[in-house]
Amino acid sequence: FERLYKTLQGERFGMRTGVIPIYIAVAISNLDGTPVVYTGKKELTVSTDILNMINQQPEQYSLYVERGTSAKEEYISQLEKMFEVPEVVVQNKLTRMYNVVEYMQKWYRSLPPYTMFCQYEKDEMVARLCHMLSRSEINPRQFLFAELPELLGKKEYRQNIEVLKKTVKKLNRHYDELVAYCIDKSKQLFGGEKSDSMVAVLNAWYGKYGINQKDTISDT
Repeated sequence: FERLYKTLQGERFGMRTGVIPIYIAVAISNLDGTPVVYTGKKELTVSTDILNMINQQPEQYSLYVERGTSAKEEYISQLEKMFEVPEVVVQNKLTRMYNVVEYMQKWYRSLPPYTMFCQYEKDEMVARLCHMLSRSEINPRQFLFAELPELLGKKEYRQNIEVLKKTVKKLNRHYDELVAYCIDKSKQLFGGEKSDSMVAVLNAWYGKYGINQKDTISDT
């Protein structure tokens, strides 16, 4: 932003410092693409506070515009749909990528603790996705357009969306599948059939071995 400020405050324009944030906000809102403000390597959401900070130290900040394509637009739209980003939030172009990442993290944090903290030693991609979403700080543009596609491993965005859908479905079902597995194994342990209810299996087992056996197990 340093070069921009020098130009705007130069002899040709002579713009006052206090007006420049308003000018930048209007210009950014009319850009064809998604703007990303950087300070060093850290991405920042475009906001009034950030524009005021830029106004104080323009040399500390830079602007990158993620140019839109139909493939990128469809990719982001599918992510918004998958992670249930509200329509009122979707309409804000300035924070669109940040909002997608925010709702991806909200989904991850809503998973049962067992699912969140499982090691996934046999599924490196799932393990890495969980690690990525657990980070306290994520650069949204870098994550959505570099890290996530690299992790999912496909050349096209639409292919990566399909891989991600399957991964999300797997994580959503992970805890329920564990519970179902434990119930089936418990039924086998207590001599029941898979089709029996757990209550029926336990009642039958108690009836077979009597109250004393049940009391012994309770005490231990």
